[in-house]
Amino acid sequence: MENKAKHFSSKLALNLFIEFGPIILFFVFFNLFDFIIATIALVIVVFIALLLSIYIEGRVAIFSLFASGSIIVFGGATIFLSNPTYLIFKDTLFWGIFGFIILWYYLKDVLILKKLFTSIFDITDKGWKVVTIRWMVFAFLLAFSNQIALLYFTPTEWVIYKMITLIVLVIFSIWQFFLSRKERNVGSSSWGMRL
Repeated sequence: MENKAKHFSSKLALNLFIEFGPIILFFVFFNLFDFIIATIALVIVVFIALLLSIYIEGRVAIFSLFASGSIIVFGGATIFLSNPTYLIFKDTLFWGIFGFIILWYYLKDVLILKKLFTSIFDITDKGWKVVTIRWMVFAFLLAFSNQIALLYFTPTEWVIYKMITLIVLVIFSIWQFFLSRKERNVGSSSWGMRL
């Protein structure tokens, strides 16, 4: 049990680094330099994090590959064309596609998040249904708000918007743990996770 807990802790730390490390570095470089330099740093760190994930885990999750790939492609376009619009639009596209994927599978009576994260969370089908609807709505809201930011904000204002949405994303993600705790299956941890 102790070895499983250690493995889970190291896996969680890796995932947190992959998800939040690059964007935090982007904010730091943006404040020190400019949008393009910050994007270069972002793309490099995302690429390193992706390789690190493959090396440690022996594979890369589809969701992480999609997220990392979109940053590398749209970040690359921003760098080579010196145009922040591409990286900013990436969030609209990413969250829009994520929302539509969840909706598509939901209409087919498939809880796609259960398939993707069942190795981490051990909760009831009712819990999976609720969390699926929550993430679908949240993804569409992020896509819509990011598109508004793209159309009406300057790149500097977008960075501020991005920092706010990152905080909201963290709070929203933490909120889901209370659902997993409430809807946990017998045998799972107190927070509905597989340890």
